[in-house]
Amino acid sequence: MNVELLHKVLKITYPIANFVFDSLYCVFNGPTKPLPAIDNKILLMSATELAEKIRKQEIKCKDVMRAYVKRSQLVNPYINAVTDSRYVDALQDAIAVDRFLESGAKTKDQIAEETPLLGVPFTCKEVLGIKGILFLRFIILFSCRTGFGY
Repeated sequence: MNVELLHKVLKITYPIANFVFDSLYCVFNGPTKPLPAIDNKILLMSATELAEKIRKQEIKCKDVMRAYVKRSQLVNPYINAVTDSRYVDALQDAIAVDRFLESGAKTKDQIAEETPLLGVPFTCKEVLGIKGILFLRFIILFSCRTGFGY
């Protein structure tokens, strides 16, 4: 089968299959529930805006982390996105970032150049190896491992 034909077949069948599976999901699981409203303005800031405010110490990194952890814990029952977490470690890292910024060891310009997103929370798929977090490796068979470092 040539690639162009396969592409055309998939272009037609994928939307149909998607509709069928979405419909079946709704029949068996009911309608989706809306997520709780966002109650913290920090969650509405862009990553670059957060990074700048953290660098300038206009907002504490630990406050940003607390807001994101709270939101993650609040919405995860709805979206089932977090398979493993490091909330306690993340808060400790945020406190360390605040201390680093207070120390004045580097200028705001140096931090912006070297670590532009310092202190900004993020989530990632389990295919990345992060210290203390389970991740998947694709060697022979799927196998779960714990990350060794950052």
